[in-house]
Amino acid sequence: MSRLLEAGVAPDEVDTLILSHLHSDHMIDYARLIHAAWDMSGKRIRVLGPAPIAEINERLFGSAGALAFDWAARTDYEPSQEVWRGRGGSVPRP
Repeated sequence: MSRLLEAGVAPDEVDTLILSHLHSDHMIDYARLIHAAWDMSGKRIRVLGPAPIAEINERLFGSAGALAFDWAARTDYEPSQEVWRGRGGSVPRP
């Protein structure tokens, strides 16, 4: 994620992410990238990786995942909706 930003690539410019293996030092910024792309524009990034990636996604982004409270605050909380509208988005947020 840091290297993308240093190279001038915005998170929502990434279309596909390929994870060859799931060592933490290779994917520690995974949630940050996915979250930043979504928060910037509502974009979803296509992710390819070893079979456990579906479980990792669920544990991070699922309805009971680590980021569930953040997702709810950004989609359901009126002040967050106002920020989203200010960026040109519409409610309900994707």
